[in-house]
Amino acid sequence: MDSSSLMTPPNPGNREWEKEAMRLPDPRDQFRYLITVNSYSADHITDHYLDIILEIQALPKTLEARAKWYGGLVEAFGLDLVARQRETHEWIRSGGLACPTLVIWGYNDPSATMERCGIPCMDLILPSVPRSEMHILNHAGHSSFREQPEAFNAAVLDFIRRTRR
Repeated sequence: MDSSSLMTPPNPGNREWEKEAMRLPDPRDQFRYLITVNSYSADHITDHYLDIILEIQALPKTLEARAKWYGGLVEAFGLDLVARQRETHEWIRSGGLACPTLVIWGYNDPSATMERCGIPCMDLILPSVPRSEMHILNHAGHSSFREQPEAFNAAVLDFIRRTRR
């Protein structure tokens, strides 16, 4: 689902979004901004959703993970990502992904655009995985399951019903 990390090195625009978010003094506004710039619209961003995000961000394990991430892991991830992508692409092309595979993409995802990521993902998976499909959701960004929940769920359930053994 909208996997930029499978298809390309991290989007440099994400760093700019993070920098812009950090200029906002209120953490709630920071998350609202980050979700909004990765969405088709902000309609799915509710106060309840932001409350849950802030609750998760305050958990000790989340704080520990963030400290590790920004303490150097983010750079290591970026360096390792390209090598893992090559390995994974070769594995997929050689028939390693043998299970039914549904790729879902938000057409309006600014962090993993159709041109840069979605179409290359389709070109990688569909020819290599016999029981695979791609479903593109219009008017949906990176979290298409939030912006188009009914269409997302229908696509997943339909795929499971048709491909289970």
